[in-house]
Amino acid sequence: MTISNTKIIQLRKERGWSQEKLAAIASLSERTIQRIEKDGTCSLDSKMALATAFELSPAELSATDDKHFQSVSIIKE
Repeated sequence: MTISNTKIIQLRKERGWSQEKLAAIASLSERTIQRIEKDGTCSLDSKMALATAFELSPAELSATDDKHFQSVSIIKE
């Protein structure tokens, strides 16, 4: 399953979280977070765990439109 690795990195950094902290919050291994941030692939369970950690829907983490996500993030600031 694909996930937007750029969204994951951006959301994590916006919160000031390390990969280790995100892994702990999402109940995933740090290696899993590293892999997701590197290549944007994960299991459905991992995607659900990350969505819960970021308080988003799984669809909001999809790798469909990163430019739109970045625009929305800028507007919200």
